[in-house]
Amino acid sequence: MVIPQQAEFFYKGKWSPACDDALVDCLIMLKEERGVSTTVYPVWFLLTASDWIKNKVSVVFSEFELKDRIDMLRKRYYTFKAVLRLRGAYWNPQMKAVVAPQDSWDNMLKMNEFAGAYFYDEEPIWARLACVFGFDDVKVEGQKEVVVRRKLFDADPQPNDRESSSEPGIYFIDLTSDGNLRAREEKGRILYQPPKPYDDGAGTSHFKSPRASSCGSNSPMNLRKP
Repeated sequence: MVIPQQAEFFYKGKWSPACDDALVDCLIMLKEERGVSTTVYPVWFLLTASDWIKNKVSVVFSEFELKDRIDMLRKRYYTFKAVLRLRGAYWNPQMKAVVAPQDSWDNMLKMNEFAGAYFYDEEPIWARLACVFGFDDVKVEGQKEVVVRRKLFDADPQPNDRESSSEPGIYFIDLTSDGNLRAREEKGRILYQPPKPYDDGAGTSHFKSPRASSCGSNSPMNLRKP
């Protein structure tokens, strides 16, 4: 059985590793800023992510394209978790891959052909996908902390407004210096207004900068179900 390389599973059309990075970073930033834990993202998240990707990678995606891509990223997250649990599997840090007996792979591929994406390589953005889709079903064995926080965008400047050449009616969100989101009107265009802050029990967001934080973890093989 010939198993394609990982890129053939992951990237079609306009999508690339850089686009995935921008989308995932934006979702993590918005979740942290708004203090929410949902993994079903509202329309204004998608509109904001569309502008973020456009500014970072110069590629434009529609709301529906982003929704489909989030579903794809969710599939990657849960498939890689299943690969980590293959019978006899172990993590090879030099290869950056999960090594498992051939019969374990054969059984997995019969059930889920998409698992072939991880036959040669790891999930390249595993820790950040865990931030996006939640740590509610994983823990780190032998450690008290589930995640280790690290800064994102250390080398990135403040998000810039580059929509001057875009068509009227496209919505954008500004990230202010205090880390809040606001609508802005320029050249007759009213930009999308996110919902007002609400109290969902999570308390006020403690982030005061658009340089949000993300989640990291130890090697994937340390992540297990409770």
